[in-house]
Amino acid sequence: MLLFLVICILLVLIYVAQKLTVLAEGQASAVAYLERELPGIKATQNTPLVSFAHGWYDDGWPFTKSDEEERAPLENPTPHRYADDYSTQMYISEYKSIPSGDRRKEFLRQLFGRGVCFNAKLLDTVYADESAFVRAWAAAPRHRCL
Repeated sequence: MLLFLVICILLVLIYVAQKLTVLAEGQASAVAYLERELPGIKATQNTPLVSFAHGWYDDGWPFTKSDEEERAPLENPTPHRYADDYSTQMYISEYKSIPSGDRRKEFLRQLFGRGVCFNAKLLDTVYADESAFVRAWAAAPRHRCL
């Protein structure tokens, strides 16, 4: 029984090897036919590369390392923390519209809790507040952008 199994496995291996040989010969003949009938294939493989400049770079995309890549920060940027001028002016106007010093301090706490960056314009407004409690809260170094 074991001898029959070994013979069957050998016959299957011989059959697979023969079919792979036929397949390789078929592929070689197909490649030879294409090279003979279509000589333009070899000619198109040797064409020089054309630069496709899109306005930013006149010679295409720069493959060499530039000075700007060396100056780029290694950490991920956090643009959500840095307020633009419009939002800073909105924070200042809302801050000035609050009548009570305690409520102004609570408003600043809410802004800080949401991750708003207290830039120079907003801090100048807070430092000029008439309430000493608001000025003391804003004077803490943790409220500045790093």
